[in-house]
Amino acid sequence: MKSIILNLFLILLSITTYAQTDVNANSPDGKVKLNIKITDGTPYYNISYAGNEFLGKSPLGLVSSVGDFSKNLKLVSHVIRGVKESYTLNRSKIGRVNYQANELKCGYVNAANDTIFVVFRLTNTDAAFSYLIPQNGKGKISCTIEKETTGFNLPAGTTTFITPQATAGIGYEHSKPSYEEEYTREEPVGSKSTYGLGYTFPALFHLGNKRLAADIGNWG
Repeated sequence: MKSIILNLFLILLSITTYAQTDVNANSPDGKVKLNIKITDGTPYYNISYAGNEFLGKSPLGLVSSVGDFSKNLKLVSHVIRGVKESYTLNRSKIGRVNYQANELKCGYVNAANDTIFVVFRLTNTDAAFSYLIPQNGKGKISCTIEKETTGFNLPAGTTTFITPQATAGIGYEHSKPSYEEEYTREEPVGSKSTYGLGYTFPALFHLGNKRLAADIGNWG
């Protein structure tokens, strides 16, 4: 009887673990708070600072040549760990940097059972995240990001310092887009871009006394 009860407990524990859809993490001082939740197969995140919302419910995900990670996702793992690093800079106003953050790594699988990880790092003043697509048992692969569904749902009243995306083939010697266009200055979020093609990272967003820097890159 004890064995049956124990086995039932383990089964229920397993179901609870894999059915979890909410994950939370904080910065070392507890002021930056992150919540990630899956709704209808799509992960969403929101970030607050000192009790004030800074990023509302915003989607996570991408579509790549090795799998669609924008829908039908399930949370299968999450790990939180503390990070402490120290390093020196010889061409900066600050010579020695002591970096401290809490890292949240969430693993998701799509309908084809391929895995993607979303890795967040929270410091006392910043929040950053990246995507990591493992080989998924396919050996050496070439991966192309075809579409990104990541969003930044900024509260009303947010203004921007951001450059519009130029139309291809216009400008001197039909060379655009070749460099940054003129940046907006405290323009409200949601304003139509100069060329009607959206905007290009990097970007700065201003809300009260807070600023969000957004950029994109790749490695691996």
